[in-house]
Amino acid sequence: KAVFLIKQTLVEICECTVCFLCLSLFLCDGCKSFNNSFYFISSGQKSWEDSRQDCKDRGADLIIVNSKEEQVFINSFNRKFWIGLSNKDREGTWKWVDGSVLNSTGGWFGGVRDGCVSTLWYRQQNTWNDDDCSKAQQWICEKVHDF
Repeated sequence: KAVFLIKQTLVEICECTVCFLCLSLFLCDGCKSFNNSFYFISSGQKSWEDSRQDCKDRGADLIIVNSKEEQVFINSFNRKFWIGLSNKDREGTWKWVDGSVLNSTGGWFGGVRDGCVSTLWYRQQNTWNDDDCSKAQQWICEKVHDF
C-alpha cells in the first residue's frame, strides 16, 4: 500500500505546476503521465533528430506507441507530434528508437513511407504520417517508470 501511495504521489506531483520531482527527467512545463510512463510534451518545434536529442538530454527518448490507448492519449493533445519511428537507417525498414522493428502496418494515414513519422491528432484511426525529417514540429518524449 505504501508503494502505491508513493507512486500516486509522484504522479500527482509530476502533474501539478510545482512538479519538482518529475523524476528529474523533464522540466515541469509539459510533463504528463499515462499508464507506466512519463511524457514531455514540447511547446517548441524542431527537426526529428533535434527532437530526439532533446528527449535524450532529458533522460528519455521519442515516444514508442505501444497501444491504441497510448495513441488516443497522444491524440488528446490535439497537435501533430514527432514520434520515435523512422526508416533513417535503411529505407523500407521502419524502426522504433529502441531498435525494434515495426511489427504492424496499422497506424498509417498516408505518404510515401519514407523518412520520419509524426502523428496526426485529428484522425481517429490511421494517425501516422511520414514526413521530411528536417521539418520542424512538436514532439513527445517518453520515459517508462522505473519504480
